[in-house]
Amino acid sequence: MRPSAQNRISGAGGKRLKNAAGAHSTSARFGSAGRGGAEPMVVHLYALNYNEINLLPFFFQHYDSIVDHYFIFDDRSDDGSIEYLQSRPNVTLKTFEHGAESYVLPATDFYNQAWKASRGVADWIIIVNIDEHIHHPRFRETLAALRGRHVTAVQCRGWEMVSQHFPESGPLRDSVPNGVRYAVMDKIAVFDPNAIEETNFSGGRHSAAPKGWVKLSHDDDFKLLHYKCLGLDYVSARYRELNARRGPVDVAKGLGHQYAAADGYLARRQKRLESAARPVTLLGMERAGQLTEVFPGCFLTKSRAVANERGGLREVWAQGDAISGIVNHVYTTTTLPGIVKAWYRHRLQTDNITVLSGTARFALYDTRTEGQPALRTFDLTADEPQVLTIPPGVWHGFSAIGEAPLVMLHLNDRLYDWTDTDEEKIDADHASIPHSWAQAAS
Repeated sequence: MRPSAQNRISGAGGKRLKNAAGAHSTSARFGSAGRGGAEPMVVHLYALNYNEINLLPFFFQHYDSIVDHYFIFDDRSDDGSIEYLQSRPNVTLKTFEHGAESYVLPATDFYNQAWKASRGVADWIIIVNIDEHIHHPRFRETLAALRGRHVTAVQCRGWEMVSQHFPESGPLRDSVPNGVRYAVMDKIAVFDPNAIEETNFSGGRHSAAPKGWVKLSHDDDFKLLHYKCLGLDYVSARYRELNARRGPVDVAKGLGHQYAAADGYLARRQKRLESAARPVTLLGMERAGQLTEVFPGCFLTKSRAVANERGGLREVWAQGDAISGIVNHVYTTTTLPGIVKAWYRHRLQTDNITVLSGTARFALYDTRTEGQPALRTFDLTADEPQVLTIPPGVWHGFSAIGEAPLVMLHLNDRLYDWTDTDEEKIDADHASIPHSWAQAAS
């Protein structure tokens, strides 16, 4: 029998700890949904809907491979949304009840309460708006792994997705691949309803203070893709429609104030977003020619650079980007012309390297998989800036070619441990690697 909510917090015998989110967690082991571990994982999704017929087909196209059952609360739509939702076999459709004084406050209450009906039934809850797609390249597989590690909530990285015109086909991650990192949309959108007692979302779910057994994951691969800026005509019409739903209490408190934005502001914002947007996923970057996969997990990524009469700017690293992860150690190295530094590999560390000046001739040798090892060589220069990502287990080395010293910037995900380094080294001419640095330099 599943323990009561109170027993799950205080009767498990585990130590309650304060986590980074400011909520409490426990070290006691707990199951999910009170069901046997061999039972299939169940995912429920909760969302509000008002006149979203344009986005609903894209919404289900995205989530149908992830979600087992949907609970959609509709705010008396008159655009065909209700009929569309009624036709879906795995949707429970209900009416979103609220008074005339406020829309935002009842919506916040919905986000904090409705999902509790899935306790003891679902292993994971997804709470989103219809224009929010939570993307992960291995969504259900990763949820199962997080469940095994007793993670109970996922912080998703927000992106404002942008297109010049409303898309004609989906999935949206393919037809609208470009976006701008938008920290305002960082949200706890996935969580275990049997471990989380209260979500304590603020308006729009832009912040949360979860209570219960809270173990938060900050996996950058969980991205919240916000599809509202789908052409100026669409976003302007949608803002006007949503602004009309605000009640007098919302207006007085400034709730949902962004929907009152003037068309001129929206036009300037849309233009600015379109100019800044870039592919958000690895597949999008590859299709745009911005990323090359050298080996599995090993990438060459083109850096974005701008220049004008006063100088220039080059982007090296941005939190939440498709290839970004944790960076814990940043340093530069200088290598004199003709010098070879090889061979190295790490058991745990991921290296990210870019050339600031000079030219590096890299060689990578991958022995991680069974079969024939693979060797790749290529040059990195400051004139065509790229970031090289080298995962654990790949042998790598480089030489400085040309007449100028080579200066490189290193961004590693682990702080170098002088007492127990995870770095392995062999000689540059070691017979186990079929590569000649002398021939490569000629």
